[in-house]
Formats: sequence, C-alpha cells, structure tokens
Amino acid sequence: MDTLKALAKDPRNIKIAMTVLVAIIIAIATKTWVYGLFGGIIALLFAVSVRGKPEPTTQELVASGVLSLKTDPERVKILRDFVVGRVANGYRVELQDDFSAVLLYGKRPNHILHLLLSIVTIGFWLIIWILIAMTTKESRTLYKIDEYGVVEQS
Repeated sequence: MDTLKALAKDPRNIKIAMTVLVAIIIAIATKTWVYGLFGGIIALLFAVSVRGKPEPTTQELVASGVLSLKTDPERVKILRDFVVGRVANGYRVELQDDFSAVLLYGKRPNHILHLLLSIVTIGFWLIIWILIAMTTKESRTLYKIDEYGVVEQS
C-alpha cells in the first residue's frame, strides 16, 4: 500500500497509469487482443517518453516566467493550504511557523495495550507485538517554502 502511495505522488506515474487504463478499455471495448496489444505498446512508448523528461528546476521556472517572487502573506497562505491538504491525507502537524512545518505520518503502536494482551495470553501475543513494532513506523518531515512559493521537503 505504501508503494502505491509513493507511486501516486508522482504525476508522471499517474499519466502512465491512465494511458495503460485507456489501452485496457480499448481492448475490452473492441474485444480484440490486437488492439489491446497495440494500445499497450503505445502506453509503453508514452511511459518511456514521460519518464525520460526531468522535472524543471525552480531556477528554470523562474527564468521562463512561470514562477515569480511571492509576498510573505502569500507564502504563509500557500504553506497553510499545503499543510491542510497533507492533514486531510492523514498527516499530523508537529510544529508550524510562517515559512516551515514539521509533519508526522504514521502511528506508533500502543505498547500498553500490547503489554496487557501479552499478559492475558501468557506471552503468546509477544510475537504479534514484535511484528507490529518492527513494521509500524512514524516518519517526520520538514517542509519549507521558498521566496517563490515552492514548498520543498527537507
């Protein structure tokens, strides 16, 4: 599930998935595997061409005129909207000021509950507790907004 979330964060992967979906729909609609194969080849070529293009840097976007300097109130609003979007997706705010925010994702296991379950089950729950403790992680990420209004992960 985490892999799917990581793949969904990149808009290029979403474009690839949509192209493959179109190829599948063409194959189903025409009831012919040849069109599906043809659509799959087109999707693969599109995927390779999209993946080969690097994302433009902030300096390139500024030089092209896409980005411009933002005022402090604009930057505060952009970061606040970004944080609200992350919170809607399950993140928690640990610390936030005008131009940066520390967000948490994930939960730590409830060790008191697992201790009580281990006592009640005469230690059999220890195996599950250890597995949960090893696989459940909480990640902390610092986000900063630059003078152009671009939110960067640090």
